[in-house]
Amino acid sequence: MPATQTAAGQAKDAASAVPSKAPVEAGPVAAQKDIEALPTLYEKVVSQAEAWLSAHMLSWVFAVQVLAIIIAGLLAWYLTRSLSGKIYAFVHRRTNDDDPWLRRIAQRADELVFFAGFMVLLYGFGFTVKALGQEHAAIFATANLANAWIVIRMVSTVVLNPFWSKLFAVFAWTVAALNILGLLGTTAKMLDSLAFSVGDTRLSIYLILKAVLLSGLLLWGAFAVSRLVQVRIEKIDELTPSVRELIIKVLRFALILLAVLAALSASGIDLTALAVFSGALGIGIGFGLQKVVSNFVAGVIVLLDRSIRPADVIQIGDTFGRVVKLGSRYTSVITRDGYEYLIPNEDLITKEVINWSFSDRNVRRKVPIGISYDSDIELARKLVIEAARETPRILDFPSPLCHLTGFGESAVHLEARFWLSDPENGVTNAQSDFLRKVWAKFREHGIVIPFPQRDVNFTPKTPIEVKIVHPSPHPSQTSRARRRRRRDTKAGG
Repeated sequence: MPATQTAAGQAKDAASAVPSKAPVEAGPVAAQKDIEALPTLYEKVVSQAEAWLSAHMLSWVFAVQVLAIIIAGLLAWYLTRSLSGKIYAFVHRRTNDDDPWLRRIAQRADELVFFAGFMVLLYGFGFTVKALGQEHAAIFATANLANAWIVIRMVSTVVLNPFWSKLFAVFAWTVAALNILGLLGTTAKMLDSLAFSVGDTRLSIYLILKAVLLSGLLLWGAFAVSRLVQVRIEKIDELTPSVRELIIKVLRFALILLAVLAALSASGIDLTALAVFSGALGIGIGFGLQKVVSNFVAGVIVLLDRSIRPADVIQIGDTFGRVVKLGSRYTSVITRDGYEYLIPNEDLITKEVINWSFSDRNVRRKVPIGISYDSDIELARKLVIEAARETPRILDFPSPLCHLTGFGESAVHLEARFWLSDPENGVTNAQSDFLRKVWAKFREHGIVIPFPQRDVNFTPKTPIEVKIVHPSPHPSQTSRARRRRRRDTKAGG
C-alpha cells in the first residue's frame, strides 16, 4: 500500500469498486458460474491478506508505526479532556438553541475533538517519519480513517433520527475504510459474485445493497423535501385547510414513488424484468392492504369534496368532537372530554356523519320543559325566553323561542329553541346554564314544575274493611318502658 494516495488515485480506486457493466450471461448458467468462482475468489482474498500481514505487520517498522498511533491516541484523549467542555460551552453561547444541527454538533464535542486531535497528531507523525525516509503507510491510513470519521459524523447529524444517523455513519465509514485500505474493489467484486437470476435479470448481493442504500438516501431526501414543502404550504392563507392537506398528501406520495423508481433505475435493475414478480406482489398487497388502500382513497375523496375539513365539529355514532387532523389513513377527532378518536376514513364515507359546521357553524338546540296545569303558560313562555337571552353563549339572532307542544298526563309540555355559534365549545354546558336560569325564574314567579301524580279508584261489589293495626313493640323497647314505670312509681311513693 502506498504511503499516500492522490486524488486521481482515489478516484481510480473508487471507480474500480463498481463492477464492470460488460455483457454477462443471464439465467441459471451465469449464476452457476458465479457460485463456482466464489471459492477461488475467497482464496485469493485470503492469500492477499496473509501476504500483506506478513509483509507489513510482522516487522519492527510496523511496530514503530503502531506505537506512534497509540501515542497519538493517548495525547488526543488528554486533549479531549482539557478542551471538549470549553468547546461545548463556546458553541452553546455562540449558537442559537433553535438550530438543531449546531446543537447536535456541540453535543458531540468530545468525539469530534478526540478524532480531530488524533488526526492532526497522526499527520504530524506521518510527515515526520516520511521526512526520515521510513515506512509510514499505517500512520497515514489511520489518519485518513480518522478524517473520514469526522466528516461522516458531521454529515450524519443532518439525520434527526438517532438510529438512522448512527447506521448511516457506520455504513459510510465502512465504505470509506475499505477504500482507504484499498479493499473496496475486491470486496465489491466478492459481493457481486454472490448472485442469482430472476428470469433474464441477474441480481447480486452488491446490486441489492446498492439499491437499498440508494433507496434509503432518496427516501430520506423525499421526506425531507416534503416536510419543507409542507411548512411552506401551511403558511399560505389563501388555501383552505382541506386543499393544503390534499396537496401535501399528493406531493409526498409522488416524491416517495419517484425516489423508489429512481433508486431501482440507478442501481441497474431492469424494472420490466420484474413485471411478473411485481404483478404477483401487487395482487398480494391488494388483498392484504385492502382496508389501508380503502382508507387512503376515502381520505382523498373527503379532501376533494370538502365534506369534512379541519376544525369542523362532527358526530359519527356516539363520537362528538372537533376534527384535528385529516390523515392518509384516519381522521383525528378530539372530544370535549379530551379523548382523541382515530376514525378510519372509510367510516366517513360509508357511515352516517353529522357535520355540525358544514355550511353554517350555527346549531339549534331543542330543550323540552314541563309546567303544572295550574301555572300561567304565557308567563312561563316569557320566562323561558328571558332565560335564553340572559345565557351568554345563546345567540340573540335568530331569537330564542318557546312553543307549546302538547298536554301531557302530568304537565303542559313546552319546548325552548335557541341557537349556538360555537358547538366546538360544548352543547351540554350551554344547555345546563340555560336550564339553571329557567329554574331560578320559575321559582321566583311561582311556576311549578310538576311530578307524575296518580288517582286510584276502587269499585268493589262489597264494602272494603279497613283495619289499622299497631305494630308490636320490640322486646328491648318493652323492657325499657317497664323499668321506666318502676322508677316513676318509686319516685312517687
